[in-house]
Amino acid sequence: METSGHQATLTLKVDGLLNETRWTVELDRGTIDRPDLRVPIVFKSGDDVTRVAPDTITVHLTDRELRTFQIARHDGDVLAIISDGARMGYVSF
Repeated sequence: METSGHQATLTLKVDGLLNETRWTVELDRGTIDRPDLRVPIVFKSGDDVTRVAPDTITVHLTDRELRTFQIARHDGDVLAIISDGARMGYVSF
């Protein structure tokens, strides 16, 4: 994660997703084994998800989203669920 002021850019590398589709990213509390999907930290799709390589994307977090992310990390784990519409990849923080 790269922070600038009160904003951040997450760089996520995920193998096995289709490059021809638009990916979505959802950040939730929890782990891969026990995600808490009730209240997402943030959901990004379309132009909010930037592909920088075939298996690498960046997601920009606003000040409010960054604060929510930091609180969630302080309280436990954060899980990123990345999807191409048919498959999912996971990154745990």
